[in-house]
Amino acid sequence: MTQEMKGLLLEDRWAPVTSEMGFLELGAEQAAQAFATWQRGLMTPRGITVEVLPVSGTLEHTLSSLLPLNGVEIGRHLFIPTRSAWTAYVENGWTGTDAASPMRSMARRLSIRCLRVVAVPHTFSALQK
Repeated sequence: MTQEMKGLLLEDRWAPVTSEMGFLELGAEQAAQAFATWQRGLMTPRGITVEVLPVSGTLEHTLSSLLPLNGVEIGRHLFIPTRSAWTAYVENGWTGTDAASPMRSMARRLSIRCLRVVAVPHTFSALQK
């Protein structure tokens, strides 16, 4: 592990998926169901089925359910419970999670607090001063 990865989630092994994440102040199951309801309204007219499937195991095992990462259309979204009232959100885009739009929409639809969090390795060095 390099020094700049220290402190990042899973030492940044799941970047870019975990380089940006959403957080919803709602339980994971409730968040997944609400998200699926919203997405069904968008996807069903296009002939795309939206379903909610449970995933369990370690964080790395849970993240592996996103594979393969997708570049054309985001196909999988994970709502991961935390040790707090907040649920983490990531998706399977090959360029990483784009949490801004889903968090904004979920906050408005459900009248809850949502966050978009971005983490990048510390790369600033004394030589750049």
